[in-house]
Parts: sequence; structure tokens; C-alpha cells
Amino acid sequence: MRVQAITFQNQNLKSNKTSKTQKQQNTIQNQNLANFEATIPLKNQILFTGFAKKDEKPVQIDPVRAYKLQEFQERNKCYFSNPELLNQACVHHSVIDAMDITPTAKFDNKRMAYVGKNMLMLAIGNMIYKEKDDVDQTRMIEISKKVLSDENIRDKADSLGLSELLLIDENYLRGRVPKKPYVEMFNALIGAMIADDDSTDFDNTYAFIERLFIDEIKKECSDIPQNPIIELMEYVAQKGYNPSKIRFQTVMKDNGYASRVYYDRKYLDTAFNNYKEPAEQEAAKNALRSLKNGFVKL
Repeated sequence: MRVQAITFQNQNLKSNKTSKTQKQQNTIQNQNLANFEATIPLKNQILFTGFAKKDEKPVQIDPVRAYKLQEFQERNKCYFSNPELLNQACVHHSVIDAMDITPTAKFDNKRMAYVGKNMLMLAIGNMIYKEKDDVDQTRMIEISKKVLSDENIRDKADSLGLSELLLIDENYLRGRVPKKPYVEMFNALIGAMIADDDSTDFDNTYAFIERLFIDEIKKECSDIPQNPIIELMEYVAQKGYNPSKIRFQTVMKDNGYASRVYYDRKYLDTAFNNYKEPAEQEAAKNALRSLKNGFVKL
């Protein structure tokens, strides 16, 4: 699927910021805001309520943009009581950076993306945990990494049609189509839903995430490989030896865990991992391979 991104040209919007007085700085910022409204074509225009002064009527999103946002909500059955949150989730920081407007955090999607990414990790981990009770920690980590990979999240953004709403500075793209802005936008969408969710436990947001990922998680959880430690013990038993004599010596190192596997007192193999349980499983896998290839004997 070809990703479409709405871009705007940075037409020398940088203002002279050599002034030291607050009054001059405010004048510069107000001029930047005016330039922002004047230089973006109407069909691509995006305006924020936050841009309006306290004593003025809030600026509204232009009608064409508002229609696209509404169509996105109806198509994906994710409705916002405040559509400006959805709008902001689609604004890449390069747009605001090009405007030289501060504080940028108030207008781009970076803060939303941070919240959304953490919500995704929590929700996906919870779904994996509840889906099947015999999925061990190692497999949970593997499934989570696969489901939350940049490639998969980018595909989710495309399937929702979210990419068509992206506002990004064309100078940032420079003729390429990087994954990161679209991954950030998807995360920001989840963050925007949290900000808009009236429920204290974010039921609506969780339900949306579950709808997108549950089939994939069910498939991954049903395809559970054999535990290498069990495989090693079964192999030892088949050879007529006592599998209860398989033991592990695992110690913490500076960057993780080193695990050595023994049969009684005989050393078989070793492995290293950031986590204890995966280290032992990898050591068992290595020991099984060494036994089958005749590198070591019981």
C-alpha cells in the first residue's frame, strides 16, 4: 500500500530571535502563527485551538481537514469527543520545528506517542498473559517484540488509513519514506485516545487495541515451541540416563546472566542472555545440539 503524507513547504518561516526582550519575542511568535495560517494551502491546513489568544474565539480545524478526521473515526469505529486530539496525533514534530514555535510539545505528537507506546506495551503484555497460561516469560517477550515491531506497527497504521492524515515537513522526508514517523503517529493515536477516554481504566482504548491485535496474539500464542530444557531432559531419558541429574549453574554478570548446564558433574554447554530464564533455555538448546552432534557425551 502506497503511503500518502500531507506535507507543506517551509517558506523561510524562521524569525529573527536575536531580540532579548519578552515583548519582541512575543511579536516574533505571533508573526510565526500568522505565517502558519497564511502559507499552508486550505486543503492541507491544520489549525489548533491552542493558537488562539485567551480573549479570542478559538481557531477551528478547517472543514476539509475536519471531514477527513471524521471519516477516519467512522471507518475505524474510534470516536473522539475532542477531534483536535486526533488531529494533533497526526502532526509530526517537523511541522512545528519548521515554524520555530515554542513550546513545540504543546502542538506536535511526541508526548502523545510516548504515552501511547507505554499503553501499547501494557495492553499487549496483558493480552498475551491472559491468552494462554503456559506461555513462559521468554515466549512472552518474543511475541511482544514481534507484535510491537516497527514493521508491524507501520502496517497497522496503513490498514487504518492513518498514514493519509500525517502532516509532515517535506524537508524532513527528503524524498524517502521512513517508518519512524508512521510508528510515532500510531503510538500517538493511542495516546490521544487515552487523553480522550472518559473511563478511569481506559476501557475504550484497551478495546480498540484488542480489536487490532487479538487475532495476531492468539496465533502467536498457539504456536509455542517446545521448551529446550524439556527437550534436553527427554533426550537424556531416551538415552537411558536420569534426566533429574540435569542442572544449571546461572550467575549474574555485568550485562545479564551466564548459564552453564551440567549432567551431574559433567559440563555440557553454556549460554548468555540479558534474562535468567532465556539464558538457561539457550544453554539447554546448546547442550542438546552438542550431545546430538557428538561434541560431548553423558
